[in-house]
Amino acid sequence: MSGRGIFLVLVLAMLLPSVPLAGAVDGSFLPGSQVQLHGPLVDKVLISVYYTDSSMQGAVAAGTIQAPEWTFSTGAYTSLGSNPDVIENSTVSYSWFGLNFNTLKAPGSNVHFRRAVQYLQDYSYIQTTILNGVEGIASPDVLPCPAYGGACNPMDGGNASVKSYSFNLTAAAAELLAGGFFCDGCSASNANSSTHWFYDSLHTSALFPTLWRRTTHHRDPWGARMSFEASQIGLALDNRLCCFGGGIGGAFTYCYAPLAHEIITPGQFQGTTGALAWQNSPQVVNSTVVASVGCDMYTFGFIGGPDYDGTLQEYNSQFSGTPTNLGNFENQSVNIATNHVSYAHDRTTAEQWARNFAVDYSQQLPTVMGYFENQLFAENANGWTGFALLPTQSPNEAAGLYYTLLNVHMCGVSSCDIGGVGGGQPGGTFALALQQVADQDGLNPLYQTAWSWQRDVWGEFYDSPLVVPPRQANVQGALEDYLTTSHSISSFTGPTPSGKGSFDYQAIKGPQQHAAANIVNGERIRFVFANNITFSDGVPLTAVDYQFSLDAWNVAGSPNYPDSASPMSNILGGPLGLISSNVVDRYTIDIYLNISSFWNEGRIVLPILPQHIWKYFNLDHVSTISSTLDTTKPFFFPTGAYETQGSPHPSKWLRFLNNLEVGSGPFWLRTWDTPSGTGEIDRNQFYFRSAWYANLSANQVSPGTPYLFRTTLVIPIYNPTGSTYCGVSSGATGLCQLKGMTNGLSMPKLGKVLWLYTAAGALVRKYNLHINLATGVYSAAIDTSSLTPGDYRTLISSSYIFQGLRRTWSQSSGFRVS
Repeated sequence: MSGRGIFLVLVLAMLLPSVPLAGAVDGSFLPGSQVQLHGPLVDKVLISVYYTDSSMQGAVAAGTIQAPEWTFSTGAYTSLGSNPDVIENSTVSYSWFGLNFNTLKAPGSNVHFRRAVQYLQDYSYIQTTILNGVEGIASPDVLPCPAYGGACNPMDGGNASVKSYSFNLTAAAAELLAGGFFCDGCSASNANSSTHWFYDSLHTSALFPTLWRRTTHHRDPWGARMSFEASQIGLALDNRLCCFGGGIGGAFTYCYAPLAHEIITPGQFQGTTGALAWQNSPQVVNSTVVASVGCDMYTFGFIGGPDYDGTLQEYNSQFSGTPTNLGNFENQSVNIATNHVSYAHDRTTAEQWARNFAVDYSQQLPTVMGYFENQLFAENANGWTGFALLPTQSPNEAAGLYYTLLNVHMCGVSSCDIGGVGGGQPGGTFALALQQVADQDGLNPLYQTAWSWQRDVWGEFYDSPLVVPPRQANVQGALEDYLTTSHSISSFTGPTPSGKGSFDYQAIKGPQQHAAANIVNGERIRFVFANNITFSDGVPLTAVDYQFSLDAWNVAGSPNYPDSASPMSNILGGPLGLISSNVVDRYTIDIYLNISSFWNEGRIVLPILPQHIWKYFNLDHVSTISSTLDTTKPFFFPTGAYETQGSPHPSKWLRFLNNLEVGSGPFWLRTWDTPSGTGEIDRNQFYFRSAWYANLSANQVSPGTPYLFRTTLVIPIYNPTGSTYCGVSSGATGLCQLKGMTNGLSMPKLGKVLWLYTAAGALVRKYNLHINLATGVYSAAIDTSSLTPGDYRTLISSSYIFQGLRRTWSQSSGFRVS
C-alpha cells in the first residue's frame, strides 16, 4: 500500500486571533470549516492496541478509549449506535481494493480475459452483501466521483467514449472466446457450470488461473464471489488464500517478489517535446522469470489520497517492477495519459487527462476495481468534543486525527465552549486506540513499513511546511502555509545556484553536491519558514533542516542511498524530478525541479527532520530492512543501526535525548513500548502555535490588580551518567527542571524576555523575568492599571544552553483583564 497523501500532516502565524475554541456541544463532531489550527488542548494522549473489532467496540462502549483508529464492521457500528455516549459517522475513504493481473503472462496478458473478469463483477451484490450496504462504494472506477470530483469519468454507460461493463455472464464467456480460449462445445450463450475452458483447441491445456486472495478488508468474500460467478460459465479459478507475510503460501513469496523480478528495466519517460513526446521507452522484460511466475491474479489494496497522480502511476510503465506497478502493465496510450496527469501545469489539465485515462483504462482494464472502503467511525464523546469531521477522512487517523488532537477537549458543567463560565477546559488525558502494533522496529519515519497505524503516532511529532486545509480536505492540490509564512512557484530555466547553501540531490556525495546544475523549462518553489519554530528539544527549525529532510527522505532517489527504505524513496527522482535546493537565508529555501508540474508542490511537502540530530547517522544504514533505527529509544553509540559509519562523532548532548523522535509538531513522545505498540505522547509546551487563549477564565484579574505570571522550564531527558542527574536516575528517562544550577545546564537569559501582546497581536510592553533559584519558578508581575479590559497574550522569548547545545525558550500563555 502507498500512503503518500498521509504525509501531508500538518501546522500558522505566530499570533492567532482570540476566537471561540471548538464550540461544538458534547456529543457532536466539528466540521472542517470550524477546525482551528492552534496548538493542542489536551495534555497527553495514551495509546493502546486492540486487535479485534469486538474488543475495540467494547472499549469504545465502556469509555476506556475515546477514539479508535480503525474503521468498524457493520455489526459493531450498528451496536455502538445505540450507546448514548457514542457518536458515529461515515465517509468514503481513499483506501481501495482491486484485482491485479500479471499482464506479461497468459491469461492476464490477454485483454479479453481481463474484460471477461470485469463482466463477472456483480457490483450490486458486492455493495449490498459483501459491503453490507454501508462499508464502501462498489464500482469499476479507478477514480470514483464521490472522492475525485472533476477527475472522474465513470464507467456507468453515461459517456459513450468510456466502455461500460454490467454484470453479464454471457458477455464474459463471449470475451473468453474472443480472446482465443476454447471450451468443450460451448457458445457464449450456453456456457454453464459444466463447461470446461482451455488454452488450446485440442483441449490439452486447461485454463485454470491462480487467484491469490487476502483475508482482510472483504477481499476473501469478494474473491469467493468472483470465483462463484466464474464457475457459472465453467471458468475454474485456482484459489489461494494468503496473508502479506513472506512465508510459504504468502502473497509476497508467490506474487509481489517474483512480479518485481519480471522487469529488467522499466520504461523511461521521453519528455514533453520531440517525436516521442509524452511516451515511455519500452520496458525490458526477463522472459525466463515471466515463464516461472505462478501468480496470475491477486487481490490488493492501496491507500491513495486526493492527489490522484500517485494512483495513476500504477498503470504507467515507468513504475513497472516496483510496488507501484506490480502488474507490469505497459500500454502507450495509458502511458501518455498518465504522463500528462503527472506533468500537468494546473488542476484543469490534470483533471482533463485523468478523464482521458479513464477512456483508455475502460478498454484495457489492467486491473479490475472492487470497491473503495467507507470509514465507519465512532467516538465515545461522554464529556468530550472537538472530533474533526473532514470529507473522506476519519477523525481518528492520518490528517483527521491530527486535526482532532489539535481541537478535542473536555466539556465543562455548563457547556463545551472554552473560555466561558462553566465551559470546557484545556488539559486532561485523551485515549486513542490502534488496531495494529506499530512496526516492530519502533516508529522510525524513514523505515519502509511505516504503515498507517505507525504514521498516526509519529505524524504528531513531525510537521510539514504546508498543510491540507481542513475545510478542503478532499480538494486536489489544496495546500496552505503552516510552518511557512509564504510560498511561491515560478518557472525556471538556467543554472541553479552553487556554493555552500546549495545541495544537488542527485550528485554523488562530495563537492559536486554543491555545484550548479542546468535546468531547461523547470520550476522553482520557494518556502519562507516562520522564525519562531523550534524542535521539541528547543533547537530552532531553519531552512537547513528542510534541505536536509529532502535528502533524508530520499525523495530524489539519491545514488548515495541505494538501500534506503524510506516510504518516499524516489517519488520525485530521475532527470525530470527534484534536482537541487538552495538556502537563501536562515528561513528561506528555493527548491529546483527539472520540469513544471501541478503536483510538484505536494510531492515535496514532507515531515521535517532535525538536521542537528540525523546528521550523525548514515541515512542509508538506519532505514533498511536489515538495519533499522528504533527512534523510540535513547541514543547509544556505536551499536548496530546506530553506527554512523564515517559521519561526525556525536556530541555529548545527543546522549541526553530521552528518545530520537524529535520533531517540531504539537506533541512529543514521552514513552513507547515497541513490542506492544503502546505509549504516551504529551503536548509540546513550546509549540509555536500555542492555544494561549484556552485558559483565560482561570487566569483572570480585575483592572489595576497585578497579574502574577509564573512558569517553570522543564525538558525531557535520558540520564546516561552513572549517578542521578537533574533529578533523573542513572539510566532512566524523566523530566529535568532547568534552574541553571546543574552541571551542563545554563540559566536561560533573563531580563526583558517576557513580551505582552493584545489579543490582536500589538506589542504592549516587555517585562523582566525573574527566577527563584530554590524552586526554579520564573515570574513577573504585570501591571494591569493601564490595560483596557480584554484578553492578553504573554510570550517568553529567551535562550539557554544544555550540554553545550544552544536552545530557544519560546512559550505562550494568556490572561484576561475583566
